[in-house]
Amino acid sequence: MERLIDLDAARRIAADGLRLCLAGDEAAGLALYHTIAKPGLFAKLPLGLHVDMLREAGRDGSAESLAALTLRQNGDLSRKAMRADATAADKACEYEALLARGLANPLMVNRYLGMLTALGRTAEVAAMFDAERLLHVVRIDGADAAAQALLDREAGLEIGSSHSVRDMRKIPRLHDIAEFAPLLAACRAETNAYCARWAASDHPLAQFVAGAFAIQAWGLISRGEGYNSRHQHPHGWTTGVYYPAGLTPGIGGGSLCIGGWQDPAPPGWPVAQIRPEAGMLVLLPSYYVHWTDRLSAPGLRLSIPFNAVPV
Repeated sequence: MERLIDLDAARRIAADGLRLCLAGDEAAGLALYHTIAKPGLFAKLPLGLHVDMLREAGRDGSAESLAALTLRQNGDLSRKAMRADATAADKACEYEALLARGLANPLMVNRYLGMLTALGRTAEVAAMFDAERLLHVVRIDGADAAAQALLDREAGLEIGSSHSVRDMRKIPRLHDIAEFAPLLAACRAETNAYCARWAASDHPLAQFVAGAFAIQAWGLISRGEGYNSRHQHPHGWTTGVYYPAGLTPGIGGGSLCIGGWQDPAPPGWPVAQIRPEAGMLVLLPSYYVHWTDRLSAPGLRLSIPFNAVPV
């Protein structure tokens, strides 16, 4: 069983890793960072400060390795993001400098968007989200077979909650199950086209969209009032969700919702509700805040979310 590490312990481990790297023991220091390399932990650690301290000490190799790990695990390379005395303008300026250097991930973009929102820079916020171009819905065949394949694996699964999932059954690692390979290949083809259009566009984040990625997918089954709480995806720049079935007729709720961390969403943020239909694939940037609303009564809801993870 994987050992759980709390934030205080993670801070101590990171400090020990920094000391080792500064002392020249890069392998041992980076190994300690890897033990806490989880998106939820890395987002709360001052890793931008650590990277800069390593650079200032001439430990460029350690600095580059830690910066790359921080970006992969959805940490934050901004030093000012962790400082309560830094203004929104100061933080926005630092994020802009990092973006200009090609250093960003979905967490950093989301925090930068928060700074732009606080500064009233609504036009720039809207340009980053660009919902007209980046919120994409298409149809893919194979819904009935995918629905049955999910339901065939339902027996024995516990109803549970983890991360954003609330009171649903989860089937992990669908990308490792041969039965889902044809569907995920079709999702990958659509995602590849979506990413290619994004990368070739004039969007502010076009340079970050990976040309090579792996699909990491899982299945969710709800027969009650299960839902997803507000969240964003920490891995990669593109998120998708495929619906093998529509919602139970006559039952309200169950839509995919896009907006902000609170209602109403701030000016410039995308706002949408998409009601699942059989064969529907929704593609969106991973930094979009999204969730599902509760079903108004117990009913069947099936979905296959996935991340396009750079390789």
